[in-house]
Amino acid sequence: MMDSDPPIWRSASKPNNTKSFSVDEVPIMEAGYRLLAEPQAFDELIAAWRDRIEAYEASQVDTLESEQLARTSTIITSLFGRLPADTPEQGIEQYTRNLKAPALVMTLNNQVVAANEAVADRFGVVVGRQTGLEWIEPGSCSELDKLRRSARIKGNQMQIIMQLAHTPATNELAEARIIHVSAETAPMILVRVLANPWNARVSRMLNEAFGLTEAEVEIARMLYAHSDPAQVAEVRGTSLRTVRNQLQQIFDKTQASGQVELMRLIALLCANTADQASPQARWTDPLGRERMFQDRHGRNLAYSWMGKEGGRPALLIHGPISGYVLAPEIEAAVTAEGIQIFTLCRPGFGNSDPGQGDALEDGVNAILALAEHLDFRDCLGIGLVNGVIPLIEAAAREPGRFSRLLGIGGTFPLTPADLKGLPPVQRTVFALAHKRAKSLEVIVAAGLRLARRYGVEFVLARATAASQPDREALFHPDNLARVMASASMVIAQDETAFTRDLSLMFHDFLPALSPTCPLHMLVGEFDPIFQPVGVGAMAEAGLCTYEIVPGAGQFVYYSAPDQVAEAICGAFAQ
Repeated sequence: MMDSDPPIWRSASKPNNTKSFSVDEVPIMEAGYRLLAEPQAFDELIAAWRDRIEAYEASQVDTLESEQLARTSTIITSLFGRLPADTPEQGIEQYTRNLKAPALVMTLNNQVVAANEAVADRFGVVVGRQTGLEWIEPGSCSELDKLRRSARIKGNQMQIIMQLAHTPATNELAEARIIHVSAETAPMILVRVLANPWNARVSRMLNEAFGLTEAEVEIARMLYAHSDPAQVAEVRGTSLRTVRNQLQQIFDKTQASGQVELMRLIALLCANTADQASPQARWTDPLGRERMFQDRHGRNLAYSWMGKEGGRPALLIHGPISGYVLAPEIEAAVTAEGIQIFTLCRPGFGNSDPGQGDALEDGVNAILALAEHLDFRDCLGIGLVNGVIPLIEAAAREPGRFSRLLGIGGTFPLTPADLKGLPPVQRTVFALAHKRAKSLEVIVAAGLRLARRYGVEFVLARATAASQPDREALFHPDNLARVMASASMVIAQDETAFTRDLSLMFHDFLPALSPTCPLHMLVGEFDPIFQPVGVGAMAEAGLCTYEIVPGAGQFVYYSAPDQVAEAICGAFAQ
């Protein structure tokens, strides 16, 4: 059994292992090094750690992480930091990173799931927010509607070419096509602007695939650049009739019905042969209302808001992976009730400056700084899963700031015994976090690399493999855009904030609970980590009240927006 500060978890005796490293440490080190070249070795690393954890629990080894393992982990983590950026091989982001031109992926209801910098800069789209498509010509929007209907009914139409609105060039087109990313995700739409420059490969393809002569290839290139046959004739110093005759020959060879279809063909060829890739768009507040302020130490902190501007205030604190954007149903309900929910990016997340201490102290100080900045008194505090923990401590340190606390998703201080029934990945991560082991940094860095190569959704699917309700909630089309925005917020700087945040799971916040600032929790019926029985024990001790959300897992805020909205509005009524 693992040792811990409380005497109940301290093992009575353990053998004195004098070896520098044990046999079960070798597979851990080998898998760690292999991860640098083979992300697939992640499963081997988790399996090796499972054996090590079981040996530690059975008192077969003295420590969970030896000095040898810690030193090796530090080396591997530093090597991860020197690796070149991964190119997505799978997942949603592969569709937007591989192009120089603006590109985005959206759900069938226009929620942006992925976007590159080119499309963010040009059209102002933001991951996690719905795009109004005002940058697409109205006639093309009707064609896009047909494409959506085809996706919903599994029809035959898979692709359209659209005209962009308010653009001077008549050949500025965009392609929209249906994509199926994975078994977990519903069909989505990829939109990419077909405004890539001509390159030598396009010339070769027109020559080899369609049999165009060098002169015809040059006519096609100039038409793509100028859009007007008369301009092509002027530049070439020939007659318009000659250019039109050459164009007819090109139409015949490419089987294009006319100039518009030829331009679409060339635009697609240019897009598919572009040389440079646009990086993913950086983290941006999906609410579009981000503000910055400085705490007393000069640290920049970001916050935003949702609901009724100027309404009765509440403060929402995100969890380690939850983000802070609530479902439209929740925002509509709080707006109708005249509630304004302010949202804080805790240190190290989003655009807030990195933390300076541990996750708890940084979180508490940031909460109190924002409360002072906004002059909160008797305010409702809302925490998403572990986000409620720094709220509890902040309320205890400055009585009167918060009058009531609401936890969306259950939480309680985990003990080593609680970890034994968890899935392998969570069990390993939490066990290492409990010991503040250096090896945790290797696992988190490797997980981040998996996300960048195979997609965030790949990692989330594996992390929720043992929780069907959570997997369904995360990949529901109504939630996926917010899930991707939350993931972007977590890793906007690096993985440090997430790694530090794991320590909150073991913090004993029970002494900070106060009857003058009561805590109420919404607990998922099938939460795989913070099960209702644990929260029920807290309630029996008079430390909180709670209600169970039927059919939900840990991600209550995604699974049950109506019940969450009712709880927030009900807290104000009380």
